Amino acid sequence: MRPARIRLFPVGPLVPVPRLTEEQCGLVDEIEGLGGEPLGARGKNFNRLLRRLMGLGCVQWVEAGRRYRVTKLGRVARSLGVRR
Repeated sequence: MRPARIRLFPVGPLVPVPRLTEEQCGLVDEIEGLGGEPLGARGKNFNRLLRRLMGLGCVQWVEAGRRYRVTKLGRVARSLGVRR
């Protein structure tokens, strides 16, 4: 008997998972805990953190619901823990 032929499917490029700091992990937790409700102004550092998370692809703004959403990448990054 001949062995069965295994078909391999091409895999797209892998997405690098960002390593989050403790502050960034806390903010992702908070956004997810609030259900994405718009967050109040908390000062310059908060806005910088939020923009950084959006740049990394962990959080995105959903215009239809007018709220923030934690992406799958953000959940994976948070589950990997805090950068040391």
